[in-house]
Amino acid sequence: MITARWRGVCLWWFCTLRNGSFREC
Repeated sequence: MITARWRGVCLWWFCTLRNGSFREC
């Protein structure tokens, strides 16, 4: 079961990959 926390981590991880930096999220 995917928790809300895991979802946030996944979004942050994807954002980091796409932008190259989590600060740009």
